[in-house]
Amino acid sequence: MTVTPPSSSANTAIEELGEIEFSVVVPVLNEEESIIELVDKVHEVFKGMGKEDTFEILFVNDGSTDKTGEIIEQLCHDRSYVHALFFRKNFGKSYALTAGFFHAKGKFVITMDGDLQDEPTDIPILIEKINEGYDLVSGWKQKRQDSPIRVWGSRLFNGTVSYFGGLKLHDFNCGFKIYRSMVVKNITIYGQNHRFVPL
Repeated sequence: MTVTPPSSSANTAIEELGEIEFSVVVPVLNEEESIIELVDKVHEVFKGMGKEDTFEILFVNDGSTDKTGEIIEQLCHDRSYVHALFFRKNFGKSYALTAGFFHAKGKFVITMDGDLQDEPTDIPILIEKINEGYDLVSGWKQKRQDSPIRVWGSRLFNGTVSYFGGLKLHDFNCGFKIYRSMVVKNITIYGQNHRFVPL
């Protein structure tokens, strides 16, 4: 794994900003078409909340073979709030999240997918909910951009896990979540267990 720090000017900017309140951790694999749009949208959301100077976006490039890595490196150079971790090969989402959790600086950690199936404009909803005192708030993909087979498979999975796990949750598979930092700093995810983090 390699870590890409911001440029020297970006480092100075971060020092001037002070403490990071929110870390947006985004595992990506071959998402060259959506990354720039994702960064723009996330930035606009935090700017709209008046928190433009209190967040970071941390990409975890999980062995992409397209131009994802090049785009992320350029974003790190151009934007002080974008950071990145690079895996030399594909290890999977669980390991990407664990690495992102370890390096995240925020008091709150938001996770989302890099393909824009998670809507950045919903970030304030997650923040509002976790400020009610929860340790974790999970999103719910009500309109999945998947085939009917995958949609029904997801429903079966969620129903089964809810029943046997004793935790009613609409969408265990949804990667759009917000955590308090103390939560993610005390868990290690491996295999396909990123789906069971709420449990």
